[in-house]
Amino acid sequence: MLRILLAVTLGLFAGAVPLPHSWAAEYRPRVLISTDIGGADPDDMQSMAHALLYADRIRLVGLVSTPTGHGGRAADIHIALDAYEQDYPRLQSWSRDYPAPALLRDRVHQGRLQPQPPQGFSAPSEGSRAIVTAAEAAGEAGEPLWVLLWGAATDLAQALHDAPAVAPHLRVYMIGAWNTAQDRAARDYIAAHHARDLWWIENDSSFRGFYADESGRERNPWRMHDARGHGALGEYFVRARPYGLKMGDTPSLLYLLDAAPDDDPSHGASWGGAFRRDPSRGGFYWTDHAVEREAYRGAATIRRHSPEIYRDFAERLDRAKTGNRVTEGRAGGGR
Repeated sequence: MLRILLAVTLGLFAGAVPLPHSWAAEYRPRVLISTDIGGADPDDMQSMAHALLYADRIRLVGLVSTPTGHGGRAADIHIALDAYEQDYPRLQSWSRDYPAPALLRDRVHQGRLQPQPPQGFSAPSEGSRAIVTAAEAAGEAGEPLWVLLWGAATDLAQALHDAPAVAPHLRVYMIGAWNTAQDRAARDYIAAHHARDLWWIENDSSFRGFYADESGRERNPWRMHDARGHGALGEYFVRARPYGLKMGDTPSLLYLLDAAPDDDPSHGASWGGAFRRDPSRGGFYWTDHAVEREAYRGAATIRRHSPEIYRDFAERLDRAKTGNRVTEGRAGGGR
């Protein structure tokens, strides 16, 4: 009860939609992913395979292609959905909450192809409109919309410019670093105009703990044979990057998949990392929190959970390989 009261209090103080109690088993957050999948960023392909294997744990209301200057397009999201469609009968034998492939295809949107001009906004795109629509629907339902930025903030900045009233309905988890550099103007527009009404995690370095060691070298214990031969999604995952797991954008989704409450990014129990609040920025803004000496600030807050994360992911890949014998053959419909 105390945690529920805390979530409500935080939401009211921010002028935002209170966060549901994510530790309740029945809660599935509304999620929109903005990704630069394709082109120069193959680790987004691995992250997309991961997200689709967990699609029964979230309500995936949007998939926006935000390539921001390189070759990724909405078509690259559809390639991932091709693999998901092949595995769908087996996945649904494990959980009836896996969404139908056709439903997900209807939620794919093309975002702006180039970075924003210096002012941080320009003209609406299909992707920015999708963010506004999903945020308004979440607000009407009294729930937050989690916007996971796996690419630049290009379409989110446009959405906030065009419909600033949706900001309190959003929970943004941004993977920064290289993504931020692809459209600095968009990121700076959000920081300048929504410092006090946007709930925002800006992960600039902690995410590297998912795939890099303490010295910053890309080295982790993931075994690629846990994905090879594990359905179409497993093969898609391996083809994207056959020399190893990276998935630098995945911590944004991991934050929503564990048993930890989502209202306080500083608590440290989440698979998606622990972050410090910056009171000088106002509002609800969190960024990387150094808790140990190592190459990347905050990376240890994710790496400490990696054995459990990897084990859980391997079990999810098994779903794409083998149907659940208890429920296999049962008629399904998808949501």
